[in-house]
Amino acid sequence: MAWRMVWRVQGAASEDMLGDALSVAVGAARVLPALYAELKRRGVAIEAIVH
Repeated sequence: MAWRMVWRVQGAASEDMLGDALSVAVGAARVLPALYAELKRRGVAIEAIVH
């Protein structure tokens, strides 16, 4: 069985802010840790939902 992680943003965050964080993370060698760091730096809280 394959697991899929779904991430939900908690609180208010604009699509522009999320897009900018994702753009920065995609340029990194390790995308997921870079995305976590960018979201934390921008004050965006996320929660993981296992499907």
